[in-house]
Amino acid sequence: MEVHPGDAKRLDRSVWRVLVAEDDVETMSLISWGLRLHGYQVDQVTTGKELFEQLTSRINERGEVPDLILSDVRMPGFSGLEVLSCLHRVDVDIPFILMSAYSDEETRQRAASDGAIAVLSKPFEFEQLLGVIATTLGQKPEPPATSRGLSYG
Repeated sequence: MEVHPGDAKRLDRSVWRVLVAEDDVETMSLISWGLRLHGYQVDQVTTGKELFEQLTSRINERGEVPDLILSDVRMPGFSGLEVLSCLHRVDVDIPFILMSAYSDEETRQRAASDGAIAVLSKPFEFEQLLGVIATTLGQKPEPPATSRGLSYG
């Protein structure tokens, strides 16, 4: 099944849905809090298995798929790279950003070949994440004053 969030969906959105997959609960909470402050609707999962199950459930039930996925690379169940690879193989086109404290060149190359938008190295500045998300979703990035100095990971 081919799923594409599509340009028409991106033209006039008032709320963008981001699915955050992170096994470190504190990091996930901080990132989710920051995204909600910037107007995003955020869903959270703590394992690669939950991420995969939630995505397949939403796709199979024709539910609302997220506009963007932000996933840790290393998680219990499946890694973020494994989930990305599965989505790539079945032609599911949801923008996917990976984050990792272990982002070596091999990880970056594998992520790029499976269609990842970016691989952010932890720790990263929140403004960097916001910029990547805004660019990906076709938004104008916000000035960094609202979250200056926050870093995650």
